[in-house]
Amino acid sequence: MLENSKRWMMVNIFLNKYHPQNKKLLLKYFPPEEQKSLIEQNIESTDLSLVFDYPYTVLKKIHYSWIQPVIAKFPLQLQPMAIAALPEEQRERLKKGAKKAPCPFVKSYYINTFSKLLELDHHRPLEFLPQTELSTLMQWSKGQLVELIDFLGLYDLASTVRQIVDRNTLNNIYRSLSKKQLGFLKICLHQKERISSPKLNFDPSSTDQERIRSVIHRRGLTRFTKSLCGQHPDFVWMIAHLFDKGRGEVLLKEFRQQDETRVTEILKQQVMAVMNFLQVGDV
Repeated sequence: MLENSKRWMMVNIFLNKYHPQNKKLLLKYFPPEEQKSLIEQNIESTDLSLVFDYPYTVLKKIHYSWIQPVIAKFPLQLQPMAIAALPEEQRERLKKGAKKAPCPFVKSYYINTFSKLLELDHHRPLEFLPQTELSTLMQWSKGQLVELIDFLGLYDLASTVRQIVDRNTLNNIYRSLSKKQLGFLKICLHQKERISSPKLNFDPSSTDQERIRSVIHRRGLTRFTKSLCGQHPDFVWMIAHLFDKGRGEVLLKEFRQQDETRVTEILKQQVMAVMNFLQVGDV
């Protein structure tokens, strides 16, 4: 599949680069099935290097926890060399690669093997996907995305806090939050609730702060996943693989491609509001 996909990518880019005005006319000379493959890709880029560097550029972005089980599929004696073929950050995380990187030919073999086992060939390079308001998420690290999810869950916490009048209970909840999270929670409390959602599944009077944070995070992940409705499936797949495998699998399982229109738009606005808050400290 990868070879066919690469072929159509290259044809598309060649047409964009050398025949931008006559692309539609030239497509008529391809057989119907090939026309369909070219049109479905909908690529506007003129940069061939994006094809040649694929899948290594994609592999560089994937969280190392997705790669660990793939490494285990290699014979034990080949695992250090397989790790040594990976990008530097992933090698450091896995902590047991050969010190010396393999020669280009061997490295290429391992990268292609990783590509097949991780099914990278089933997904298009991000540069060839439609740009949306959420495209900048691909520039965020796993840590930043986890923080974003924590803050999204505060919209749900605000709904719970509005129903609590006991000061001790409120203080108990507030103690589970960081100073920055408390600041964002205050903003949420002053905003009109736009989406009805189930109550958070925790006892507000409980002193188990880790439980409170976990419930808030899980609800934030649900909001984040639903905000991605209507996005290109390859974009969602890549976002999921920026996360650790646990969170990423939850995201992929709960993602629905069908846009829920009003709800999705509100959640997308909330994601962008949190992104802005985390970047500049205000909404």
